[in-house]
Amino acid sequence: MADASSPPRAFNNCTACHAAEAGQYGVGPHLAGIVGRTAGGVEGANYSAALASSGIVWDEDTLVRYLVNPNAVVPGGSMPATGLDEAEARGVVDYLNTL
Repeated sequence: MADASSPPRAFNNCTACHAAEAGQYGVGPHLAGIVGRTAGGVEGANYSAALASSGIVWDEDTLVRYLVNPNAVVPGGSMPATGLDEAEARGVVDYLNTL
């Protein structure tokens, strides 16, 4: 099993738009502390109306489902479908838990 404190290769899909460090912004919000955070909860980040009003609190299972098929979890959201399979998504979520 890979060390969860090191980003898995699949995390490269995320870094195209997101930073891992709090206070850093890309096209999307930073991912530090995302597990347990309410969707749309990073001050100053740009969110789709669908995500901002979703009421989702990001837990591990919801994040995995979102990384596999964002539009199934948040219809009308702006995150492109990443194409991660479930194992890749779980590896990314394990890493996100360390941020």
